Amino acid sequence: MVIKEKSQVGINDRKFPLREAAPMLGRSEKTLRNWTAAGRLAVLNIRGRVFVPESEILRILGESFIPSRDAA
Repeated sequence: MVIKEKSQVGINDRKFPLREAAPMLGRSEKTLRNWTAAGRLAVLNIRGRVFVPESEILRILGESFIPSRDAA
């Protein structure tokens, strides 16, 4: 698993368990685990539990955003 350094995660950055982060991203927990193994998603492993920082969720959502043709 890719683990972000503490300095890369903001002190006020919310952390979501994998099971909560998956629906936010419209993906399954398994997909998020695959992304983590592939280095596409940085997570925090705290006492054996996997958390996704809010900054990572926003980054992934930003990458998948495709503006509509009508957007000015």
